Amino acid sequence: MLPLPFAASTIGGRFGDPRPNGRKHLGLDFGVPRGSDIRASGTGFVRRKGKSSLGGNFCTVAYSNGLDLVYYHSDVTFPIAVNARVEEGTFLGDVGSLGADSTGPHLHLEAYWFPSGTAVDPLGVLGGRTVGQALPSTAGEAFPARKLYGAGWVLFLQDLLIAFGHAPGRDGEDGAKTQASVAHEQTAAKANGYGTIKVDGIGGQETLVYLLWAFLRFRAKPENVAGQPARMRYGKPWVALIQRLLNELGHGLTVDGEDGAKTQAAVRHEQTASRGNGYPALGVDGVAGFETAKYLVWAIVKFALPWS
Repeated sequence: MLPLPFAASTIGGRFGDPRPNGRKHLGLDFGVPRGSDIRASGTGFVRRKGKSSLGGNFCTVAYSNGLDLVYYHSDVTFPIAVNARVEEGTFLGDVGSLGADSTGPHLHLEAYWFPSGTAVDPLGVLGGRTVGQALPSTAGEAFPARKLYGAGWVLFLQDLLIAFGHAPGRDGEDGAKTQASVAHEQTAAKANGYGTIKVDGIGGQETLVYLLWAFLRFRAKPENVAGQPARMRYGKPWVALIQRLLNELGHGLTVDGEDGAKTQAAVRHEQTASRGNGYPALGVDGVAGFETAKYLVWAIVKFALPWS
């Protein structure tokens, strides 16, 4: 999770609090003194900045995990340039009190997932520490997912995390960075419309299935390719993920993202096998969507671990 800009103890107004005229409060209010430094919570870039009648001067930072944070009520234009790259601790501007909705100096912070624009409670996606504090100790050196599922599983997991803008490395070892990225995505699952999953930093079966679901929702890129139905619906990167899952079940496909006859035959084979393997029967059409991907993960856990 990204760190909070200021200590949680300074939070006043919260997400969802009632406001006049039936409105709801869309962010968090940090009651800190005028002139306090507003600093970035992680790696990203400045998407836009401007001025509104209610929120005063504001700045939107797009973070590498897909989260946009919007900082409001500065008295003056944020000095940082649009498109400027930021890291944790980069100075953005100063806390102020400009805007009709302001009742005194504070930072009003809103959080949105990009590109859906879904507003989320900042406390659901930020926390654990404040900007500049050391990372909390973790069991990162224990590599729990690698021990449970194998290095190949972790590598597949890391590739999905990278697709969502994380930087866990690509080494098949779920150390501190991978666990932190996993914990972030586990926390985000409910806000993204999937449901609640356990937040433990371990990228197990439930987490991997969620990441595949999120990939289809946020990263799928349909292509107009005749004769390749999965690629037409979901795009080449999705087909490559499916091929990797199929190969762990022994299909020996070339991982090229091409949804040709061999890939479709392998998909049909696994769809047909689902009933006999003790899984609820899938439709057999040779097209690997989410339900087929979910089954493939289940089958790998049951029959093919450790994933080397």
